[in-house]
Amino acid sequence: MASGETNEALRWHDPAWLTEVTDWIDARIDRNGEVEQFHSYPWATALRLATAAGDVWFKACIPELAHEVRVLELLNARRGDAVPELLAGDRERGWMLLADAGERLRELEPEPGQLERWEDAVALYAQLQLDVAQDVDEFVDAGVPDRRGAITEQFAVVIEDETVTKPPVEDPLRDDEIEQLRAIVPRLESEEAELDALGVPFSIQHDDLHDGNVFVQNGGYRIIDWGDACVTSPLLSLTIALAVVAYQFGVDADAPEVVRVRDAYLEPFTAVVPRAELLDAVPAATRLGHACGTLKWAEVLTAIPAETRGAFDKAVPGRLRRLLALCD
Repeated sequence: MASGETNEALRWHDPAWLTEVTDWIDARIDRNGEVEQFHSYPWATALRLATAAGDVWFKACIPELAHEVRVLELLNARRGDAVPELLAGDRERGWMLLADAGERLRELEPEPGQLERWEDAVALYAQLQLDVAQDVDEFVDAGVPDRRGAITEQFAVVIEDETVTKPPVEDPLRDDEIEQLRAIVPRLESEEAELDALGVPFSIQHDDLHDGNVFVQNGGYRIIDWGDACVTSPLLSLTIALAVVAYQFGVDADAPEVVRVRDAYLEPFTAVVPRAELLDAVPAATRLGHACGTLKWAEVLTAIPAETRGAFDKAVPGRLRRLLALCD
């Protein structure tokens, strides 16, 4: 879809739209307070609703991400313990009511046990990926991007799109950097083929597994915000998770803290692939994860109106530069 064709993002603060949403909410739950617009991005908005039983959340997505409703239906059916409970959903409009998921991992950062919480959360997430691998065709039918064996092909197209590689930001990609990106495509293509042949089944890949999307509740964990997900090798989820762990703990990418989280994530997959082979695949999975994340950002930026992009325009150049650094 061409930029500017989707105007849904411009409606998040429209009183008429908020009234329509509130009526939809009130037909499904009993509120006992005002509707609070918790956050608003060009691609989605979230409202917090107080009820006698605790907070409930409403989320709306642009049409290109409306498949999140169906994703949550499928995830709730298989692993309702690991994702927010979907109380109601409208697949066509991309609207959903969600039970409160607890406290963000990010807010628990100063408290002892954060490394252990990360280990537990990624192990749960990895097992979820294995458990829902049988549903990949249903995810794709719902509209989740299908990147099985296609990341490099899609990536080669995106790096030629100057609307995302050379946006109106202070430091867009230079011509020499784009030339370097073209040069690494064959390497990525080979690594993608090797990763896909590893034996880890294709599954849903969250593509934004950071500490703002992992919640802790009553000793358990719930992964939220599945609109960015795609279907590909699940191991690509390591890219964001390990980078965030390194950043939050203030350590290098190969530090013991990062290694512990990596190993906790990989452990469930040893049921299908030997651990040594999984470890060998991590560098390629990390590079391909950056390529995959670039595809996501390119699709989102293309879908939202140009006037709403703002600082988000620097996302693609930033991801591509990190990828180049990993390929040195």
